[in-house]
Amino acid sequence: MNWALLLPGYLVTGLAFGAFTLDLIVPRLSRTVLVYGGAAVMAAIAVFIILSSDGESSRFAGGILIFDTYSVFFFAVFVILAAVTILGSSQFVSAIDSPGEFVALLMMSAVGAMGMAAAGELITAYISLELLSFSLYILASYTWKERRTNEAGMKYILLGAIASAFLLLGITYIYGLTGDTRYDQVASGLSALSPSPGLIIALAMLTAGLGFKVAAVPFHMWTPDVYEGAPIPITAYLAAASKAAGFALLIRLVAVALEPVALFWDWVFILLAVLSMMLGNLVAILQSNLKRLMAYSSIGQVGYLLLGIAALGADDPTKPIAGMLLHSVSYAASTMVAFMVLLAVWQQTGKEGVRDMAGLARRNPFLALALTGALFSLAGFPFFVGFVSKFYLFTVVATAGARFLVPVGIAIFASLISLYYYLNIVRQMYIEQPEDGAEAIRVSRTMWLLILGLLLAIVAGGLYVRPLAEAAESAAASILAGA
Repeated sequence: MNWALLLPGYLVTGLAFGAFTLDLIVPRLSRTVLVYGGAAVMAAIAVFIILSSDGESSRFAGGILIFDTYSVFFFAVFVILAAVTILGSSQFVSAIDSPGEFVALLMMSAVGAMGMAAAGELITAYISLELLSFSLYILASYTWKERRTNEAGMKYILLGAIASAFLLLGITYIYGLTGDTRYDQVASGLSALSPSPGLIIALAMLTAGLGFKVAAVPFHMWTPDVYEGAPIPITAYLAAASKAAGFALLIRLVAVALEPVALFWDWVFILLAVLSMMLGNLVAILQSNLKRLMAYSSIGQVGYLLLGIAALGADDPTKPIAGMLLHSVSYAASTMVAFMVLLAVWQQTGKEGVRDMAGLARRNPFLALALTGALFSLAGFPFFVGFVSKFYLFTVVATAGARFLVPVGIAIFASLISLYYYLNIVRQMYIEQPEDGAEAIRVSRTMWLLILGLLLAIVAGGLYVRPLAEAAESAAASILAGA
């Protein structure tokens, strides 16, 4: 076995244990060292991951882990998202008792997400998913002194445990039907089977378990409560990294292991996609809390991505996979901008409502501009990366077959619905007057630079998307080449 393949995971795991150990041994260690040092090393690891990739596909331990361009693509995404979250949490970390533990849990969650992207076997995928999930259960309830945070963590872990049980039952049925848990062997076993009650139960269990992890309707009910109750940096990480990890697992699973039954089961993903797009965007209109609004908005975004999952049964699934990868990165970057702005406002005012954004353009023009850019990208406005990724995804899904024309039409209609609540936030910032006595919002230099960098990334992605699109298409091709 080539143990060198595990080096990216080793590096992040070692850094996590280093942060935890330093906090344990030197409790008075400056939080600045943990935050800035941890973020800098994570960024360096991301650069190492990208530069060390040779584009070849390698298997570890008989295929339980697959290291290809697809894995490298998501490795870099997860490490960068963890670094951004750590950097954005600098003020939050300064107010908690165990900063090393907080930083270490973020890093370990990235390791779990990396395992989900590289998994080529069901048990390995499950273990990686649980590593991510357990880290997030703790992080979501980190500020235990707040009742709603404690409640959010409790709901998350209880419902997560039920979803894990469904997922394990599905894996058990798949093993019973095919005699193996490796993706390629599962595909071989399923190709020799005809539809049966056992197969339907297995697919239903897998869909329910993974549907919870990505917050697809009707498995979404935990999302608004957890988003509202979790600390804002963790809400941002949940919205961006957790969903990207869920789809990283789901794409390889459906494209490789479940490929023989993709056409048999695609109607389920179409149904989940339509429900998620419509319910997420319609209910978001009713929200007065910005974190809950973003939660329902994220459910709508999941619906767009599920259309790509449904299209994996097409003759050439490379384009749908590339579309999902591109939109996952676009959504993650835009969401991080929005939540970093919300975090900057909350740190000074303690407020997170839609109406609390009133007059933000007068209190801090830069934050208002950044949030406007993030919302325009999420809505799919031209000149932002969200427009390009939605256009690419909707186009490749629509051309995958006539049965997708209506769902794509619904997706476009749902995107138009989202304009209402996104533009309402913009109206609050630029038209509505701030409350009497409202002070200017001050932003630290670190937060200012972080938000600026993310904002420039989503603008640059919209104006010049070719490098990211080529990386997504190369990653998509590597899955199919190694299947």
